[in-house]
Amino acid sequence: MFEPKSELLTVPRADRTETAAHDSVRVLMYSHDTYGLGHLTRTLRIARAIRERFPNAATLILSGSPVAPYMPLPPGADLVKLPSVQKSGANEYRARDLDVDFKRIKAMRREVIRSTAEAFRPDLFLVDNVPAGMKGEILPTLEMLRTECPETKIVLDLRDILDESELIRANWQEHGTYELFEKYYDRILVFGDPNVFDAVEAYGLPADRTVHVGYVSPNGHHVAPSGTTIESAALPNGTGSNGAKRPRKVLLTAGGGGDGYEFLSDALQGLCQLARTQISAPAESLLEVEVVTGPLMNEADRKSLSELAQSCGASLLEFVPDLPQRMAGADLVVAMAGYNTCCELLSHARAALLLPRVAPRLEQLIRARALEDRGLWKVLPPGRTSSLDIALAAAEILRDGPTITEENLPAMDGLARMTDELALLCSGLGGRPRGSELVTSIKRNKKTPARPPKRSGGETTASGIFSRATEVLRGPREAFMWYWPGAVAGART
Repeated sequence: MFEPKSELLTVPRADRTETAAHDSVRVLMYSHDTYGLGHLTRTLRIARAIRERFPNAATLILSGSPVAPYMPLPPGADLVKLPSVQKSGANEYRARDLDVDFKRIKAMRREVIRSTAEAFRPDLFLVDNVPAGMKGEILPTLEMLRTECPETKIVLDLRDILDESELIRANWQEHGTYELFEKYYDRILVFGDPNVFDAVEAYGLPADRTVHVGYVSPNGHHVAPSGTTIESAALPNGTGSNGAKRPRKVLLTAGGGGDGYEFLSDALQGLCQLARTQISAPAESLLEVEVVTGPLMNEADRKSLSELAQSCGASLLEFVPDLPQRMAGADLVVAMAGYNTCCELLSHARAALLLPRVAPRLEQLIRARALEDRGLWKVLPPGRTSSLDIALAAAEILRDGPTITEENLPAMDGLARMTDELALLCSGLGGRPRGSELVTSIKRNKKTPARPPKRSGGETTASGIFSRATEVLRGPREAFMWYWPGAVAGART
């Protein structure tokens, strides 16, 4: 096993004085990233929000995502790449690329995480979604920080829904997770709305240190969905720039794409069936279908989808940097129900049809149904996701019009309220809560009466339209497209 030399990695405590003199606060972020893009995307959005709110923050990100080195980082941030792993079965992992056994790769990751924290000596340690880290890999780091850096604030951030309540409670009870909350964590931030799903009640989270902060808007703030691009914002629904009727735009997206082939194949076949039935219909009834596979789909599956798309006149892309804006320009988005995808839909789309994944956990199905109950979108349950089911559901939504309106949105200011919490918790950040009458953290968990579902209608506000100019991941588009492996457009030549 790799044995680091402590004299090279341990930074003297006197370095704290140097840090204060330079008015810099150290933020260490851990994201295990065993699969997909969700954790990395949310981590980068959090890092960017911290830097924008607290210019004195120096952020170091620990990530195992294979694409992390290609992602643009916010100013003042850097990356420590952990060896990548991926799931090989239920709660089992293996090295993604290295030809070494999992015990060795886990030991490597554990040592890198601990030695980085020991050298960096963070003022704030943010842990993404897994209290003990992948297979307990951050436990030595948590213990080291509590004993050697007791002034470090340790914060766990969770997505809105993890899995079925009974399974999470049993798992946490078995692995001593509730004791970890009490021993190590100063605050638990849930990126969700308790009016949609109360994580404190469902999972038994400690109410004295848990705060629901709202969902994470891709742009970092609450955005009212418009369902139109900025360029066409003033045009009536269903018309082009010359006033002529245009085809209805449908966008299919599978997030990172690693597990999206079957979903995209079924959805694309269903839309092809729908398009064929309307081949002689007026232009406004025709479909214009765009498929975004995601960069993690394997080449064989992407090729198969490309052939299917060509057969029915759809366009297919591997990756686009402005996916939320494309959602805004679509009449319908067909997607799975991952956390980031749902946040992007809530912030930008006008109507959505969701086919949630149900394995290896029910997280997506629970989230999709909870938000469906607010009248936000239509969900096809397991067993009713054939191409015909998809075609019929899509036709119904396109007929009835927009469903995602500002009136039935949950709280979408997760990043702003997160930085409020960090300002209260970590005085060295130098920020102040945004509201002059900011209530105490724990009171925010009090639920308010849910608004009645609104299934249709709703006008878009001008402020909602023009506030969506920022892309999902800020930074030079050219650089982002160039450094993304296998990008289909925008690469330098």
